[in-house]
Amino acid sequence: MQHRKIIQVQNHRSQRVFPFPPGASRGWARGAGVGALLSALFVPGVPRAESTVVDPTTHGGATTLGLAGATRADAGDLDNVWRGSAVLALDPRYDIVADGFLDPGTWKGFKVAARDSRTGAFSLGLLYSFAYTADFPMTADELPGWKVPGAGSDNSAVTQHVAAGAGFAPGDERRVAFGLHGGWFWRRAAVAGEASGLRVGASVSGRPADSLTLTLAGTLPLLLDGSRDGENLPWVEAGARWQVVEPLALMADAALPLRPVDGLDVSLATEGTIAALVPVRIGYSRCAGDVRHALGAGTGIVSEALNLQYGIWIDLGPGTGAAGLAAPRHALSLAMQF
Repeated sequence: MQHRKIIQVQNHRSQRVFPFPPGASRGWARGAGVGALLSALFVPGVPRAESTVVDPTTHGGATTLGLAGATRADAGDLDNVWRGSAVLALDPRYDIVADGFLDPGTWKGFKVAARDSRTGAFSLGLLYSFAYTADFPMTADELPGWKVPGAGSDNSAVTQHVAAGAGFAPGDERRVAFGLHGGWFWRRAAVAGEASGLRVGASVSGRPADSLTLTLAGTLPLLLDGSRDGENLPWVEAGARWQVVEPLALMADAALPLRPVDGLDVSLATEGTIAALVPVRIGYSRCAGDVRHALGAGTGIVSEALNLQYGIWIDLGPGTGAAGLAAPRHALSLAMQF
């Protein structure tokens, strides 16, 4: 496997509140399992404030944006440091990533991450993110009496997140890997919404074939203070990536909160590469909690030394009613490999 370092600079978008899995993770199915997943998919349940790909705690990159969050089974996505570190151990490599992101009128900040899965069978990943918003959404209980819900509250907030993930992949072929992950987030707001908490979890990933990667992860919240809906829920997430042929891959992610069961969040995406130089991505995500839908798309240029990526994510809002179409989120990522 190629030894490489990646330095990324991103102008960026999102993925989902850290305690609230980023974007919904996996989709895989077999027999009765298919029926269980489909039935969960169409159970709307309790509404949530954030949609599948939005993550005020740890923003994803342009690639994640273009794939509508379906990167749980991607061994190259360092957001898996805190979502399910087992998949990172499947590929022997070194990565260093620095992202800057800007969602017009909402979030701005940066993220740095590093991973070593090449030195031995054990791998280690570290991540830190910083995000600022001028108006963090408040709950009905937090909103001052003179403010109208949805009209803005001047509640500026800073959210930070540190995380680590370890993995173990026995054998030279690295067909199966096991991982442990954990992260601490803290949010400070001018008016309301202060919170902090720890999330820990475990994961398992495997490659039953060279072209297929499967992953399954669970995350449990602990020591929460001021947490929001979704931030205080344990989650089970799964993902699949199938490299159909060398230039074309299909991805499916799903995430299910365990308390209460309010439906399955799903992301589906495909990625193709033209002339081994220009990737083209398109994805779809559905957040079951508030029945929101979103589309992602992206492209870029990939060469031996330079990796430039652009992604756009469009929140289509609820499945019914006229409200919900929000301004698109854009991301630009520049990576150098050496």
